[in-house]
Amino acid sequence: WPQQIEQWRYLIEPTAARYNIDPALIAAMVFHESGGNPDAFRAEPWAEADSVGLMQVMTFSWRHVTATQLFDPAFNVRYGTRLYSIVLRQQAGGHHRLALAFYNCGAAGVRLDRCGQWGGYRYADAVLQTCAAYGGCVSLPPFIERRR
Repeated sequence: WPQQIEQWRYLIEPTAARYNIDPALIAAMVFHESGGNPDAFRAEPWAEADSVGLMQVMTFSWRHVTATQLFDPAFNVRYGTRLYSIVLRQQAGGHHRLALAFYNCGAAGVRLDRCGQWGGYRYADAVLQTCAAYGGCVSLPPFIERRR
């Protein structure tokens, strides 16, 4: 893992284990979402909320969570991973490529092809490639990684 992500390994590995997700996948998400910057903040002009922290969790994703809490790296990784786990299991039927697209752009955005040049499936493919480069994602079904 690159240094800007390696520094968060102590948070990523136990959290990923808790939700039974490859830690290299969570590390790749952190890389693509924030570059490893816990103070990352992105105002989303198309959304009613902003993206915050390492995993760029949108502030409306958890009604009982504040933006201040989301800037805490441990909290952000825990909730971002939990959110991804819920999307993976409840919305994407266990398909990581679809879950990553949904995490990035929302289910409606993916279905309506409104994810922009780098969102949705392009984001998912980039994350999966990074995950493989980090030595992970080897147990994912091959069709998920190759499907375009």
